[in-house]
Amino acid sequence: MQESILIVEDHPIVRALLRAWLAMIFPQCLLLEATNRREAIEQAVDVSPQLVLMDLDVSFLNGIEAAQQIKALAPETAIVVLTIHEEDPYHADALAAGASAYIPKCKMHTDLIPILSGLLNVPPGV
Repeated sequence: MQESILIVEDHPIVRALLRAWLAMIFPQCLLLEATNRREAIEQAVDVSPQLVLMDLDVSFLNGIEAAQQIKALAPETAIVVLTIHEEDPYHADALAAGASAYIPKCKMHTDLIPILSGLLNVPPGV
């Protein structure tokens, strides 16, 4: 079965940059996109991605609530929160919602790839 990553980000430029970066690092993975909670939940149920990369500030419902719903519907899916929020309450809430990891966007250039590689059990391709 092909590994898959669902990128949940409502900003089109950020989503496109993440997709391009992840495609270079993990060329063996299927990359999916969602712009809001509804799309994320639908794809999590339909496709059962191995990993969801979730922004906390997605449209229509925050990412913590979306993470809770995804974990309830697809408990085997790992969720990594990628957010601008560095404050502890967000971190604790995300982990309580079922997130496997919490990465502030200011640290994504150093922390994101090792965490994704470990959760996917896939070495980076670059």
